Amino acid sequence: MVMTRSQAESKRRAAVAMLRRFGNDEDAERFEAMSPEDYARHKGAEIISNPERRYKSMAKRKAAPTRAELEDRIDGLEQEVEALEGELEETQEERDALAEQVQQVTEIVAPEDEEDEEEEDDDAGEE
Repeated sequence: MVMTRSQAESKRRAAVAMLRRFGNDEDAERFEAMSPEDYARHKGAEIISNPERRYKSMAKRKAAPTRAELEDRIDGLEQEVEALEGELEETQEERDALAEQVQQVTEIVAPEDEEDEEEEDDDAGEE
């Protein structure tokens, strides 16, 4: 929290008046003896000498991009999408080639026809 010296003084005076209204004269005298800086410190506030300075230290808003900047950004993003689509297509082709190789290896290791015949032979021999 920040406040000017005059704001701290006004709040200090209001606190003294409130404490007196509630019959807490001892605390009222303690607050009355405080300087505006002491009161601000007590409240956890910082005294600023120039309230306008506070606004200067705030982050400034960035200007909105122009139409040309937005169009350039769109072009860049479209190029990136095209590059990613090309990579996706290559990856899909590689995946398909690997799947075909796996199928060929599977046929070599365990041909379907022989396996079916062996099962039929086993079933026939058991009966």
